[in-house]
Amino acid sequence: MDEIRVRKTQKTEPIRINQPRKPLSEEFRVRPKKRFSKRFFIYIFIVIIIGVGGFATYQYFLKQGSADVVSDVSKIYLLPEGETPTIATVTDPNKLKSKIFFANAKSGDKVLIYKKADRVILYRPSENKIINVDWLKASDINQSQ
Repeated sequence: MDEIRVRKTQKTEPIRINQPRKPLSEEFRVRPKKRFSKRFFIYIFIVIIIGVGGFATYQYFLKQGSADVVSDVSKIYLLPEGETPTIATVTDPNKLKSKIFFANAKSGDKVLIYKKADRVILYRPSENKIINVDWLKASDINQSQ
């Protein structure tokens, strides 16, 4: 009648108590190790997703902070329309004391630079005051500090 064929995938030998066992590599067929596993690519993908998400969050809050500064200054002073300012923060006022514009600057003050309107505004967020407003000179932009 019909024959049923059984295919052996590994050697089966009776276990003998007094004989030492063969090493596992001889008993079972060893597959060659893959260079990169699926798990490695999954980890790399997760790290990339976290990095992109962190960067996007950082950019969002950075823009949100600059929008807050512009909206605070616009309540006090009429700002030029149609232009987004470049915003800088004063970190070391001692280096800027030689410039007349920054004579009263303190650490943490914001500098709003409007290039098209040729305006520079020094704003102190802690006191909600505009400290100084001046015309932007082309020589100031081209100077290297």
